[in-house]
Amino acid sequence: MRHAPLSGDLRNIRRVDYRKPNGGAWTHLWQVYFVFKGRKPVSQSFSDSRYGGKSRALAMAKRFRNAMENEFAASEIGYGKFGDVLTD
Repeated sequence: MRHAPLSGDLRNIRRVDYRKPNGGAWTHLWQVYFVFKGRKPVSQSFSDSRYGGKSRALAMAKRFRNAMENEFAASEIGYGKFGDVLTD
């Protein structure tokens, strides 16, 4: 598995192509992943088979990533439904 670039079009998005060691079925998906200092990570997966192919799954992953970035940027006190609300 490759690591996501820190900037650019695929920021916070990882590609996962994995086959189980016992020779089982392949797993193909895009994973959106955010890590915060002192907080639980936020992660969501977008499977190629569920979204109708690699490019459509990537489009949905980008859409989710952009929505999460907007939510994080708009919130000064907390991060919506992800984690505890910070208070002053």
